[in-house]
Amino acid sequence: MKRLLFLFLILSSNAFALDSEVSAAKSAIATKNTDEITRSLVALQLAVNDYELNDGSNYYHPSPARQRTRDEIKTALSPIKGNLILLASSTSPAAGPAITILGFTDGGPQVYNTLKGVLSDTKSGDLASKALFSLSKTGLSDDTVRKIAAQRISTWDPQDNTGSSVALGLVHTAAYIPLPEALDSLIKILDTDSRAPAKVVAATAIMAIGPPAASALPDLKRQLSLLQSNNADFRDINTFKRTIRVVDGEIK
Repeated sequence: MKRLLFLFLILSSNAFALDSEVSAAKSAIATKNTDEITRSLVALQLAVNDYELNDGSNYYHPSPARQRTRDEIKTALSPIKGNLILLASSTSPAAGPAITILGFTDGGPQVYNTLKGVLSDTKSGDLASKALFSLSKTGLSDDTVRKIAAQRISTWDPQDNTGSSVALGLVHTAAYIPLPEALDSLIKILDTDSRAPAKVVAATAIMAIGPPAASALPDLKRQLSLLQSNNADFRDINTFKRTIRVVDGEIK
């Protein structure tokens, strides 16, 4: 009984905080002050994260209780959804938190088009990553979105810091959102980038694809051998070992 009361008090407190931050965001947006809007959306993002129940259920297959908090978040955000859409496609510092918060809304064509536009056009790896995450979280990711993400990853060039920022930002995201469409580009990073961190990120993204990435096994094994012969960080070596086992179907 005490535990239930404790949980009720936490949820009530989080609900009050969420409503308060939505109201504060509305007021900040009305001022048209960029700094104030950005600070307000960052605070709202934290309130949203606190409100969603994290009960250990699978993110993409949430428990009924977790889904209920998500639905309540969607309702709370509906009054400022249009503002978030405008901010997400702007050059304002508020674009980042706006893109992230859109991932908690009920989606729809405008959200889809806005986030797809960010994914296609931004020169920021951080914004591209946020857009792909939010498209996935709202269930709006489709073949077109995945092909855009894969195409941007294919622009990876170790000599081009701008291109690499977007490409590697999306490779980081692909460790959580499998992108089999980008497999050839991920293998390219394994084979031609001399930087160990880039190779490890690519390997992790290949791991997310699983057995359908079997064509990458020779490259993964070759890179593992190089890491071992160069006495690389044991964590990087273990990442490659696990990736090989997952892609080989030995473990899930």
